[in-house]
Amino acid sequence: MKTITLLLALAISTIAFAQTPEAFNYQTAVRDNSGNILANQNVGIELQIRQGGATGTTVYTEEHNVTTNNYGILNLAVGTGTTSDTFSSINWNTDTYWLQVSLDVTGGTTYTLMGASQLLSVPYALNARTDNDWTVDGNNMYSNVLENVGIGVSVPTSKLHIDQILDVDAGFINANQQLFGNAMELRTVNAANGSSTIYVINGGDGMGINIEHNNTGTTSRGLQVANAGLGEAMFLTNTNTLNTSGVLTVNQQTQGYALEIQTTDLSNTDPVGHFNHFGTGTSVLGINQNNTPTSEITVGNFLYLGNDTRDHIAVDGFSSPADGFGIGVRGIGAYYGVQGIQDGTQSFSYAVFGTGNTGATGVKSFVIDHPLDPANKTLKHYSIESNEVLNLYRGNASLDANGLATVELPEYFDAINKNFSYQLTPIGTPEQPYIAKEINGNSFTIAGRPNTKVSWVVYANRNDLHVQRNKATIVDELDKPANRKGKYYTPEYYGQPKEKGINFDPSNLKKEIKEIQQ
Repeated sequence: MKTITLLLALAISTIAFAQTPEAFNYQTAVRDNSGNILANQNVGIELQIRQGGATGTTVYTEEHNVTTNNYGILNLAVGTGTTSDTFSSINWNTDTYWLQVSLDVTGGTTYTLMGASQLLSVPYALNARTDNDWTVDGNNMYSNVLENVGIGVSVPTSKLHIDQILDVDAGFINANQQLFGNAMELRTVNAANGSSTIYVINGGDGMGINIEHNNTGTTSRGLQVANAGLGEAMFLTNTNTLNTSGVLTVNQQTQGYALEIQTTDLSNTDPVGHFNHFGTGTSVLGINQNNTPTSEITVGNFLYLGNDTRDHIAVDGFSSPADGFGIGVRGIGAYYGVQGIQDGTQSFSYAVFGTGNTGATGVKSFVIDHPLDPANKTLKHYSIESNEVLNLYRGNASLDANGLATVELPEYFDAINKNFSYQLTPIGTPEQPYIAKEINGNSFTIAGRPNTKVSWVVYANRNDLHVQRNKATIVDELDKPANRKGKYYTPEYYGQPKEKGINFDPSNLKKEIKEIQQ
């Protein structure tokens, strides 16, 4: 019988422990008793890993059927043979380990024991996967350390303390805090550091930052930004000139506010929202695109819900680029351009109130439900127009036996009126009455047929302080300012295009809204 000699040469290489299979390389030369190599020989080999010594407990057994090369050398990976054991369950850190080799040169399974050698250098990639701190399980690695873990720092102060640049090329970072406290905390403690604490670059089609808050049992925030410094708590900017999307998009798919902004400091007198636009577009644009509403929709709703008794303003519009220019508030509607609703019951409450002159290109009217058919008809009465600013007072007077009647006007009459004119109409007689004494001291006297009645009307030019101080604005004809010459309040009446309108919107807001709807 020919004696076979097995020259054992064990080679261990580092295999990345996140890859499969987990193994280390083994190489040996097969020669006969005379030292001749057995080239291209099919052999069967059994490998056993024994714990504690050459005859210790067998913790792993596997078989290989391989062919030697031209030099009688065979190569295989321990951990990849045919076995019913689990190679990854070997805890390399707990004891010494020996590799026992048995051989069948015919390629079968009738093995001859060739010997055992101690694994003096445990494959460190495999050792690392089962050391006291870290465990590798398939494609995963985790730590059982109860305290802090540091990367690039010798004294970590948090569960994972990284003092180097952290690159995440694929996948995600999962910070799962099952107790209390922050799941992840990122800090910049160097006051001279001008760089960002978080700098996210996305070169793909997905989101740069995607935050999901899935805890339905609490009202805690998905994202909270706190600022104790002097700059902005959050600054968003879009530098791509081709990007027509919003810098910030908030999508609320359930009930509740899509965006809620609060100022909780009662001493703060600054605005809750500050929108600053240096271009020619709209600073704030609100759109509702619900085509199947079940009730009346309010696109913009501004409320004061406190109980203070001062006149707090829900909406305040201001525009004064130069003297005589600027529109504070403008409303455009197919039904009402602007609607004011009087909610108070006081006599000094108003649905619409203007400080200063008012104007309209159309007629001015009051509109009520028709008293004879309120469910189906509307009744409208129109204001009397004049090229003068007039006050009108009227009444009926009864002449006494002497044919005289003194009419008492309101005590403020002389204070706000001048340039009086009278209209008298006799009642029950064709005899025409006349003014016996003109207005003086807030009264005047009518004379006519005794014991008859007279209907009287007094017209007066308004002369209160507003009129006295704004005489230049109270005229019936005036030239248009230079920048409005050639423009019209109602260009369509004169066959002119809408662009010729004084109030034409150059920002073309309607077109902008239609484009968004598409």
